[in-house]
Amino acid sequence: MKKIIFAAAALCLIFGLAACVSVDTSSKKEYQTATGTPKNSVVFYGFLSCNSQQSFAQMDPNFAPDNQKMKNSIFISKPVAPGSTYALEYIQGAYRSGNVIWNWDQYLPLQTAGNPLIVHVSKKPGLQFIGFIDSYEMLRGRTARIEKYDEAGERTCLEGALELYEGTEWESVIRERLDELNGKK
Repeated sequence: MKKIIFAAAALCLIFGLAACVSVDTSSKKEYQTATGTPKNSVVFYGFLSCNSQQSFAQMDPNFAPDNQKMKNSIFISKPVAPGSTYALEYIQGAYRSGNVIWNWDQYLPLQTAGNPLIVHVSKKPGLQFIGFIDSYEMLRGRTARIEKYDEAGERTCLEGALELYEGTEWESVIRERLDELNGKK
């Protein structure tokens, strides 16, 4: 009986999270025309649970200022400079549990000590998976915790990236990583 209840709870969680998962393709043109290639830039991506919007600000003084605004739970950056550092600057979303809906719409401090999510961009050009981050826990005052690596989660993010970067130099790199995840390499 416990196994059935556990399985039912797990399915509810999966379907609940699936409802939050999507990629906003309304800004596809911005991705299509963004400068930076897989040879000289990094695209970072991941999943912030049940978010509707987020933005990251480049905060390393050795690199040009940049702001990456993204919609929905899956976040996919435009090409960024390798070795740069981005801080989660803004987050908006909602979490529902039973009859309670918890909404957030919050700006976060850019100082590393007070910011729950700092992205240290890889120094190697290409793709960088940040992971699955529990927004609810993060906004309760905890540092962002990257959940256990999940190939299915990375695959979902990459499929969204493929929609945004279709027809660009990034498409082949994204497809190559998807092939790796699907066991074709």
